[in-house]
Amino acid sequence: MAPSNTIPPASIRRLRNRSSLRRGLIIRDYLSISAKPRTPPYLRETDPVASHIMRSELDLAGPVIRPAVELAYTRGMIGDYPLNADGGALTEVCIGVMADILGSRGELQVAAGFFSSMVACMDDLLDKEASYDRFGERLLYISHAYRDLMDMALAEEVRRGEINLEELRAIRSRLFDVIKTLISSEEATDPQTYLYRKSCGDRVIGVLFPTASAGCDVRQRYAEIGRLTGEAGQLIDDAMDLEYDRKRSGKNHIIMSGTDIGSALGMAEKRITKARGLARGLGRTERNQPVSWILDALSDLTGILGRHLGRTGKAATSLLNLSRPLTSLLQRSLPADQFLLWF
Repeated sequence: MAPSNTIPPASIRRLRNRSSLRRGLIIRDYLSISAKPRTPPYLRETDPVASHIMRSELDLAGPVIRPAVELAYTRGMIGDYPLNADGGALTEVCIGVMADILGSRGELQVAAGFFSSMVACMDDLLDKEASYDRFGERLLYISHAYRDLMDMALAEEVRRGEINLEELRAIRSRLFDVIKTLISSEEATDPQTYLYRKSCGDRVIGVLFPTASAGCDVRQRYAEIGRLTGEAGQLIDDAMDLEYDRKRSGKNHIIMSGTDIGSALGMAEKRITKARGLARGLGRTERNQPVSWILDALSDLTGILGRHLGRTGKAATSLLNLSRPLTSLLQRSLPADQFLLWF
């Protein structure tokens, strides 16, 4: 079902523009760091999973942000990689909208956008697909560069007094839980377990809870909306990547469950419908309008892919750009290799 208005609500447009400005400033500051590079301890680990787990363990006991000498090292190791100021735009909008309803303080959606870019790099590295063809093992450093940016975004919220150090530790602990859940999806053999762990949208929403003022019922409801939307997004992503995954990793809900693209998109639509009902269950308030718009936009895209992808079996960028709500949201064409960083 397409949104009655393909133009995003004013609150979403303001959020998108505010986040874009903040993200650009953080990237600028990162690129301007002047320090003699020193190898971070976690980058002495050659295994990508072990590297990020070590970093999380250090972060939980360490400073607000890694030392400048370590940031300078990682920045140098990414070479000519262009840090993407737009890659997490969809995530930022979704998290920002949820944060507003939950009453979370600060601009946590900016950190979430960098987190989603970090996850995308790790996903490509572990599965040796998509951007791996261009950047290879350098994706480990690129993933940590995005994590540096995430830390800088969180540190800015501490500096501005939006969150305190105790809340920062709680946020980091929940982020570590998200990382471990995502990593564990690589070992999953059951398709539903894989789908949940690969998307884990409820846990991502849970990262907002340390600074949220909303009551328990609202938190639980929106964690479930996060799970449903995250799984819907992953099902769509798996439909888009089906042929590629057949040749590479085989980690794909459609392959693992023995279904087809049409069935996957149908399951995605059912989750979107249920999420929409949960959002409306809290009342048709102005604050819920952005959530409904996002879900309707995702449903519109699911319908487009169902009408075209089932016939061709190929994920063409042109199909994504048939979605007027999403192209209106991003104010640009949708790149196929960065599609759907919802959660």
